Amino acid sequence: MAPVRDVVVVGAGLSGLMAVYRLRVLGIPVVWVVGGGINASNSVLAQGGIAAALSPIDSVDLHLKDTTLAGDGLVEEDVARSIISEGAQIVSFLVHIGVPFDRKEDGTLHMTKEGAHSVSRILHVKDETGRGMMAYLARLVSGVKKVEGRLVDLRVKDGISYGVRVKINDGNVVDIPASATILATGGYTGMYSHFTGSTDQDGVGIALASYYGATLRDTEFIQFHPTVFFGGGRAFLISEAVRGEGAVLLDNKGYRFMVDEHPLAELAPRDVVARAIHRRGGAYLDFSPLKKKGICIEDRFPNIVSHLRKEGIDPLREPVPVYPAAHYYIGGVKVDWWGETDVKRLLVIGEAASTGLHGANRLASNSLLECVVMGYHSTFRAWWYATQEPLHRANMPEFEKKDYDLSPPDGHLKGQMSRYGGIVRSGYGLRKIATKILSLWDHAVIGSPRWAQVILSGATVCSAWWRTESRGAHYREDYPDRWKKALHSHIKDADIKRCLEDMRGDDIHV
Repeated sequence: MAPVRDVVVVGAGLSGLMAVYRLRVLGIPVVWVVGGGINASNSVLAQGGIAAALSPIDSVDLHLKDTTLAGDGLVEEDVARSIISEGAQIVSFLVHIGVPFDRKEDGTLHMTKEGAHSVSRILHVKDETGRGMMAYLARLVSGVKKVEGRLVDLRVKDGISYGVRVKINDGNVVDIPASATILATGGYTGMYSHFTGSTDQDGVGIALASYYGATLRDTEFIQFHPTVFFGGGRAFLISEAVRGEGAVLLDNKGYRFMVDEHPLAELAPRDVVARAIHRRGGAYLDFSPLKKKGICIEDRFPNIVSHLRKEGIDPLREPVPVYPAAHYYIGGVKVDWWGETDVKRLLVIGEAASTGLHGANRLASNSLLECVVMGYHSTFRAWWYATQEPLHRANMPEFEKKDYDLSPPDGHLKGQMSRYGGIVRSGYGLRKIATKILSLWDHAVIGSPRWAQVILSGATVCSAWWRTESRGAHYREDYPDRWKKALHSHIKDADIKRCLEDMRGDDIHV
């Protein structure tokens, strides 16, 4: 009986796409579980760009310095240096194969600046960089076998992964055996009422990895994007590149308040800007400085301008009302340099993973860089399993059939997370959320979006409760100071419920 040499990649974002591309180049058979498809991924929504030290005035050391400063003491510097260094080479390769990054009139790459970057190093495709990169790379893997469906379970036994279980779009559940499984299922900012990501990012991949033994790290760090426009009942992100080109933030009296908040003003780290806007109950983004600099915003930011005008706001004529919204899941499944977890043959990449690059606060546009690097790197380990240690069907364990539902997240819990577990937190508020989570605990079916919400909201609350300091994207109003020693949080699935029960008290009511 022939060995199983397939690698299954779950997730249609940039990290998953990069892994599929590399596996195809290596000649490894791939099964690609694409969920709602490429257009339902977070990567397609990425506006600003991808950071890479390619400019003559830039360097790996300088990019690393900016990354570690933004990360507020928790960046793993050896990992960050490797990702930044290799990332510059991989982005150069993407430029070489034709990814359509914007260029200046002289043909050189046009690079812009975003928050906490000391130089312009952001490559972009207008204001739809993710969409531009994805559309180009997707053409290179058009022949790969795709499965349209949602991940509902992992095939794991005794700490070893044997593939995945997927509920396909016709309602049937299918098992996909694989010698290596790569989860590129995105983050989980959907635990909040207002978030900028795709609704397809349901957190199930992260929760399943935890359930079967992987460690979650730094789940308390959720980055809120400072400038989000709310219209038509949904959040629309206004790229930080707009501020990078010169737009400023005003309060309700027309005062430019960020000059008093941080030396970098509007280009301060995102947690600083988000909290400053939160304290004021909102702000206004003024595009007029771009016009004064001679920048045509219709050409530079066509998608943003078009969307705002459809909502009745003309950024050329009036400031745009903005407020922070959950944007990036900084923590995730703890992985090594190859993307491997505590579960053998299970790899996690992209926003679902915690590599150590982002620390306590992600530097703008480092996420797409991490996607291409870890998408690339994970294929080395997957190649090894598929060619050197393939699984044999005769030795695969049996997995019991289960009933799966797709029950949606609980709206009240989302509201509690937004009110008490978002930009500003306190011990009392975290205990209220813990009580609410426990009320849902025994009613959530494994593999459902509601189950993932319960598990990951619980992990976030427990880690935030443990972190009695304020650092990066985590701010405790009852513990505003920072610990002298920087420590990561780690939590296992078995510890979450016990932690929540310890937090709950008779004085707390939902």
